[in-house]
Amino acid sequence: MGRRMVVVAIAMQVLAVACTSDPTPAPSRSPSVPPSPTTAASPSPVPVSPVGVPVPATPPAGIVATTTSGDVVIIELPTLATTTIARYPPRSQSDTPEGVVFFLSAISVTPEERILLSSCCEPAGGYVRTLNFNGRESKSPVGVGEDPELDPSGRLVVRGDIGGLSISPVERRRIGKAFFLTGKSGYFAADPAWSPDSMRVAYTLRGRLYVIDTTATSISGLAPIKSSRGTYWGPIAWTASGLLVAEIDGRWDDQGASRIVRVDPASKTRTVLWRSGRAITDLATSRQPASYLWVAGGTIHWNIGGAEGSLAGSYDKAAFFPG
Repeated sequence: MGRRMVVVAIAMQVLAVACTSDPTPAPSRSPSVPPSPTTAASPSPVPVSPVGVPVPATPPAGIVATTTSGDVVIIELPTLATTTIARYPPRSQSDTPEGVVFFLSAISVTPEERILLSSCCEPAGGYVRTLNFNGRESKSPVGVGEDPELDPSGRLVVRGDIGGLSISPVERRRIGKAFFLTGKSGYFAADPAWSPDSMRVAYTLRGRLYVIDTTATSISGLAPIKSSRGTYWGPIAWTASGLLVAEIDGRWDDQGASRIVRVDPASKTRTVLWRSGRAITDLATSRQPASYLWVAGGTIHWNIGGAEGSLAGSYDKAAFFPG
């Protein structure tokens, strides 16, 4: 997780992520192999978003991931067939001007199978670009923000912004935001995650964890949920079994040992679910909230309806794409 302090983004107008969508429909990817019985999700209640759209309870078809070398890859499930569709500058690049480092900091996928990529840091901090599944980048206007995430209905998108969050409708050719949760900070709010009912959003700001109701008008005065002494909060996934957060040893932006912790926002109780000797660099769920994945030490791990799997490599960020 890189520093989110961004100078250039303050002067930019926040645009809806949907405006990055190419008006031309994305070419269809090759059909994915249906999940095997060992990876199929068990039936679960169908959540309904505030906009009244039922969410289909289907397991994900695959994973889109970035690597530390700058590749964007598609991983089909359950075959694990992997295809590289794009390449960007890696995390460490010595020939950037004035030592500036550019890398992909977050990834997510829309229901129309458009891949949203956030970048960090200067001079393009918070720049959101859009790819089709063939790797072609959209030339439509782009917005700024950290880690755009769609709600379970696929109708709303939340993004970290300078000192706050923006929540906008996902509609093509529409510019604007539903509302903005304001705060005071020179850093991006990061890793926003929707609750399965779309009524709350969890996010971090400089390693502190916050949960806010989407009917709120400001994040000012919101009390953080504390991590253990000597740790900070990292990536987040909100699943049917609760709010999952990576707790990482060290100060903010250190890369120490880590754990996946289930946190109850109301009681603040915590349950450790998984441990790693290295930092967890991503944690995400699908719109079918019984499925989630995480990346630790370059390996992608997933739990789809209780069935677990993994794929070793040099992966950094990852997201499910729909079935």
